[in-house]
Formats: sequence, structure tokens, C-alpha cells
Amino acid sequence: MLMGPDEISVRLILETTDAREANLSWEALRALVVTQHWTLKSHLVRPYWKMPECFEVHCRVAPERDPDSAYDELVRALAEGWGPESTTPFSREVIWNPTSSAKFRLPRVRWAHVELIRGPRPA
Repeated sequence: MLMGPDEISVRLILETTDAREANLSWEALRALVVTQHWTLKSHLVRPYWKMPECFEVHCRVAPERDPDSAYDELVRALAEGWGPESTTPFSREVIWNPTSSAKFRLPRVRWAHVELIRGPRPA
């Protein structure tokens, strides 16, 4: 039983200046995320302010089942070769950077971040 409004945040930086291509990447990400027993809470696709040659794709979803299992499944579904996981009582997160052994399921991903944000728990 879920005790709070846990969310999972997925943020991708894509190597493209083409808004159409960035939106196609969002659609591919949405197909992976929303169809896996998630509720979409928000999303955005926009040019990345730090790097004009890139687009940012970001979404927040609420898992409809055990959040830790949902997070683990999503991380496995998106890529291989994630960096070390950072864990606190309030969150779990991983970062992905391209390397020779790291493979992302979507094209043109230059950087990715997935975070499970734990909602408040009753006292």
C-alpha cells in the first residue's frame, strides 16, 4: 500500500536542435513510461538553456504500484551503464552518461537523470 504521493522524475538531454526530433523522443519516452502502470503528472520538451545544440525532455510520473519496483524497472528499461545510485531516506537517483559500454534505448541522449522522490509519510 502506498503511503504518500511518490513521483519519478525522468530528465533527458538530447543532442539535437530539431524540435520535431525532440518531440519524437518525448513520444518514445512516453510510450515506455506511461504504459508501464504510471500516471503522467507533467512533461516538457524545450531547448536546453545551457547548451543551444540540445533539447531537454522532462517528465514526472506517479507509479501506480510499489515505487521502488517501478523505479528499478524504469531504470532497467531506459538504459544500460548507469552511474552509481545515490540513495537517501527521501529519494533514489541515477545519472547516465554515454560511454563505450553504456547504451540508452532512445537515440541522441547525451545525459539522463532518473529520480524517485518519496512523498510525505503519515506520522
